[in-house]
Amino acid sequence: MIRKIDVSFEQIIGLDNIKNKLEETIIMPNLRPDIYTGIRAPPKGILFYGPPGNGKTLLAKAIANQIKCCFFNISASTLVQKHLGEGEKLMKALFETAFQIQPSIIFIDEIDSILSKRSENEHEASRRLKTEFLISFDGMQTSDQDRVFLIAATNRPQDLDEAVLRRFTVKILIDQPEFNARIAMIKSYMTNVQNILTDQQFQSISEMLQGYSASDIRAVVKEACMQPLREDQSLIFSIHKQDIRAVNKEDFDQAMQKVKPTLSQKQYEEYVKHFK
Repeated sequence: MIRKIDVSFEQIIGLDNIKNKLEETIIMPNLRPDIYTGIRAPPKGILFYGPPGNGKTLLAKAIANQIKCCFFNISASTLVQKHLGEGEKLMKALFETAFQIQPSIIFIDEIDSILSKRSENEHEASRRLKTEFLISFDGMQTSDQDRVFLIAATNRPQDLDEAVLRRFTVKILIDQPEFNARIAMIKSYMTNVQNILTDQQFQSISEMLQGYSASDIRAVVKEACMQPLREDQSLIFSIHKQDIRAVNKEDFDQAMQKVKPTLSQKQYEEYVKHFK
């Protein structure tokens, strides 16, 4: 459980439409619960889905920071236990604790790993864990007065159980960064690094980075910024910082030869078409 979070929407580059939607869907209703009642009441559950490395966890933390609530950051793997019955006990305890210290947000990452589609060969422990989740989630819906919310994240929405999907009335695709967001990311990551890139070159690099996730882009920028330091490492201990060669377009060309996007175009298209 995290009581104090230092992530804000202002620190998250891009995703402006999504941030606006979250402001309306969950943040404003929590800041003015006297207004957002009845049909205006916020949803109890939100599902973030989409390619990995694009800020699903950061968004969840920023929401918790905005509404000043306790934040439970749970990896689904921690709920999978070796001994029968332990998983659902942990699940039940998680929701009970969140209710006791509300307002609170439960964030479950990689939720597909515990709430996948049912099959004939499904293990008993998995079935019982799903049942406990559905019971606990349904219990959240009984009162508009309680301020407990569930945000779940998945890179594989197509694997989620239909009963689980139905309960998430708000599903949001956290997509790859758009053109302008990619430029903003590159410039942000290079704040303290000398470079001689022109506006046209920033635009060219952004075009070349289409299909890269936010974390992929950071890896490319880091690789490009390391290029001048690798040219003569024997000088590292004697050279003045201001004398280090400025990063140029060729450094990015080389970096993109080494750092490839996490997802292929085909894999990305699977995410885009899901839920549309």
